[in-house]
Amino acid sequence: MHQLQRTFLEGQLAKMSNTFARVFLETMPLLVGVGLTYLFWRDKILLTLLYLLAIATVLKVKYYPGDFLALAYGLVLGLFVEVVGTTFAGYQKFANPDMLGIPIWLPISWAYGLMLMKRIGIIIYESRKKLCDCPA
Repeated sequence: MHQLQRTFLEGQLAKMSNTFARVFLETMPLLVGVGLTYLFWRDKILLTLLYLLAIATVLKVKYYPGDFLALAYGLVLGLFVEVVGTTFAGYQKFANPDMLGIPIWLPISWAYGLMLMKRIGIIIYESRKKLCDCPA
């Protein structure tokens, strides 16, 4: 293998491993959210507060443009999907609902998840542009 090809491949691998590390770091808060839900779903007030604290912490550590829009959209979308699923379609029911047949923490978890998934999408998109030096 030529030295130029080898250097190029090593550079591409370094970029890919950096992308993997960034995606992994952004996935950790998502896994924390899943763990919180598993542990505290019976205590809806505590779980709601924990999700709000997690959102505040993630935003304080690093803010990405569009995070608040993603949170708002996730909140509205989550509320819509869950209310349709419980009230209108009836394909799910919750043991301890608060409003409109769903727990209060559920749309907040949608907002949290959507914000984190948006961040991961940005990282993947940016890494694609860097790897192939191609236009969006």
